[in-house]
Amino acid sequence: MPDARIPEVVAIGVEASQVQPRMAVALDAIEYWKKPKVVVATAGLPVTEGAPPANVLADALKSRLTDAGFTPDLKPFRAHVTLARKVPAGSHDRAMQSVLWTFAEYAAR
Repeated sequence: MPDARIPEVVAIGVEASQVQPRMAVALDAIEYWKKPKVVVATAGLPVTEGAPPANVLADALKSRLTDAGFTPDLKPFRAHVTLARKVPAGSHDRAMQSVLWTFAEYAAR
């Protein structure tokens, strides 16, 4: 992406964040993702009814970026936090004590 389009991407992110301005994600499982060789904490069940808020935000971003001529990754979004990278082999996935991650603002870099 040319640097000249960065402000456009930031503006799209700001606009999309209004769709889901506040959110809570319950991280409740640890998984090893083989292809990228990462260990992640993932969100199982949504904290609220309906579509998980992080997925609502991801869908809004994908839609707006596509409309602007970008080609975002269209794989289904999975809320997660990367815990470790370059892990050569994973152990069995496991449950973890749920951590509620809440936020009400976004930062553009």
